[in-house]
Amino acid sequence: MKIIPEILNSRSSIWLSLLILAAGIFVELNLGKVSYLTGDRSTAFPAAEDWVLNPLAQAAISFGLYASVIIVMAAINKVYNLLRASTHIYALIFALGVVSVPDLAAQLYTGPVLCLTVSLCIFIMLSCYASPMSTRRVFLVFFLLSGLSTTQYAYLSYLPAFLIGIAQMRILSWRTILAALTGLLTPWWILLGFGILKIDDFHLPHFESIFRGFDLTQLVGLLISASVVLLVAILSYASNFLRTLAYNAQARAKNGMITVVTVFTVLAMVIDFTNFTSYLPTLCFCSALQASQLYVNHLQSKGWIGFLVLAGIYLGLFVWNLGLITP
Repeated sequence: MKIIPEILNSRSSIWLSLLILAAGIFVELNLGKVSYLTGDRSTAFPAAEDWVLNPLAQAAISFGLYASVIIVMAAINKVYNLLRASTHIYALIFALGVVSVPDLAAQLYTGPVLCLTVSLCIFIMLSCYASPMSTRRVFLVFFLLSGLSTTQYAYLSYLPAFLIGIAQMRILSWRTILAALTGLLTPWWILLGFGILKIDDFHLPHFESIFRGFDLTQLVGLLISASVVLLVAILSYASNFLRTLAYNAQARAKNGMITVVTVFTVLAMVIDFTNFTSYLPTLCFCSALQASQLYVNHLQSKGWIGFLVLAGIYLGLFVWNLGLITP
């Protein structure tokens, strides 16, 4: 069975993860029934749910966004050696987590856009370690989050996480704080200063529960999928904790950045419960990195067995959420 860990550790797992995403979305479009999310949670511009109305175009863009997240994950591990090992198992875990809820994977909504944005912000923030003059990169992180919050308030949930990240990256100073505040205000200044938006165009989000579009079976499957992703993240972090403490300061700081984002993702899902689907892809991203760390730290020799169990659970949830199994 040596071929399984060889695949998990090779670049083939990235291509396999893309195949899983494509197959899951294709099956959902042909055998499932996509319940498109509704509700205007924007503050100025239309939310991602309203950018494209054609179902096939939505599915294609959604696939492209998730594929981009996998590319960013690969870049994070390659550039910053986050997992301290040559493995791409994170791509498979992420893809399986996403397609475990095919109804969401096949549509364009805030979730995949937020996930890609957060992953890019993490990549940028990790490059700032012990570089107090990296104010432009700090500015860019907060510019992205603030600018995209014009389409959905969920992006604002990560502002505290990246403020803490400034301290974790050992670049906390009046310059970086000023850069963060400037990045936060600049998108709004541009929109108002150039007349792109007027004061009257701003509005409070119109909250509408995401549960209105799901029947009981879909709702149960969605909650179970989210619970499994969360449980994987928690158990992986708990198992990794002592080993992570033995890392050098830089490695601890970079792993800590992932942990902080994970914590704020979970908090956002709990506090903003009726909108928790927007945070679910980001939780899949964090959970995949935490589980991959567990695989590297403790289970690499026989870790493929645990991976197959997890893959079986996710695929079972995929079938459940597809509607092929009914209670």
